[in-house]
Amino acid sequence: MVLAGCASAGQTGGSISQSGIVAGAGDSCTAASLPAYFGRARTVFIGTALPGPTADAGSAGAVLVSPAHFRVLSYLKGSGPRVVTVQTALTIRGNAVAAVEDGIEPRAGQRWRIYTASLHMPYQTSACGGSCVIGDPADDVNMPCSQEERH
Repeated sequence: MVLAGCASAGQTGGSISQSGIVAGAGDSCTAASLPAYFGRARTVFIGTALPGPTADAGSAGAVLVSPAHFRVLSYLKGSGPRVVTVQTALTIRGNAVAAVEDGIEPRAGQRWRIYTASLHMPYQTSACGGSCVIGDPADDVNMPCSQEERH
């Protein structure tokens, strides 16, 4: 099964939003299979983004800034604590917000499948590395990440 890179499906485009966030150009990810994402990762988990500081990411709305806290619902590969920190697309530096092109854009309450090769927290991840939103709290945790997988 092949997934389109998540950056082409909802990540911030190459523009500056009204809030002053500088965003990279999206659509830079190449397609990969779920086994390839899984094979490259040291840790894979399903987690719910916890409330925390946010910044306006334009069309994505209020996105959690780095490092964001996630409550781990289950580890699919590896193990670790029940609450982890993850780098997101947005980082606050002084009075400015910096954006990473393929970083994830979680909102509090969303469920995510996170793939990371990091050994330490905050876990580094990206949309290009397979990490993607799988739903809001009311959605089934096994909901697929991409439009291509949905029936």
